[in-house]
Amino acid sequence: MTKKKASNYSLSDEVIHLLIDPMFTKTLKNRENIKQMLLETFSSNNLELLIELIHSNVKYIPFYQNCYVSVLPQTWWKGDLYENDRLRDMGLLSDEGHVYGQIMNDTHWNDETFNPYYHKFKVNLFLHEVGKAKLYVKEEEIEGEKLTLLTSADCINYFKVKNKL
Repeated sequence: MTKKKASNYSLSDEVIHLLIDPMFTKTLKNRENIKQMLLETFSSNNLELLIELIHSNVKYIPFYQNCYVSVLPQTWWKGDLYENDRLRDMGLLSDEGHVYGQIMNDTHWNDETFNPYYHKFKVNLFLHEVGKAKLYVKEEEIEGEKLTLLTSADCINYFKVKNKL
C-alpha cells in the first residue's frame, strides 16, 4: 500500500518566504519577482506541498481521478450509515479503523479538469445502507492530507471478495 505523508502543520507566509528564498540563486535576475509570483499564485496549501516535495527523499505519488483511498472517519460520519462492526464484516473497514473511498474529483471550481495537487477532493465513501450489509456510497469533501492513497481496489477486502466471485 502506498501512503501519502500527511502534514500536521501550517506554514505562515513569512516561513514560506524564508523556505523559498534559498531555492533560487542570488544571480537570478528575476529572483524577487519569481518568489513573489510563487507566493501570490500558489495557495498556502500548494506551497506547503511544493516545499515538502522539494525537501523530501521519498518519492511522492499524487492522487489521480478514480483512485482508491482510505481515511480515518470523522466523528459525525458515525451513525446509520457507519457502524464499525457492519463495515468490518463487509470488508469496508481497515485494521486501523479507516474507511475506504474513491476520489471522484478535486473541489476547485472547474469540474472539467482534475488537479492532483489540490488540497481538497470529492470522495465517494464506501459505507453501508441503513441497517443492512449492502454497499452505500456517500460523497464527502475531504482534505488531501487526511487521505492515504491505495495501490488498487484489491487493497479493500470488500472488492477482493467481489472480484473472486
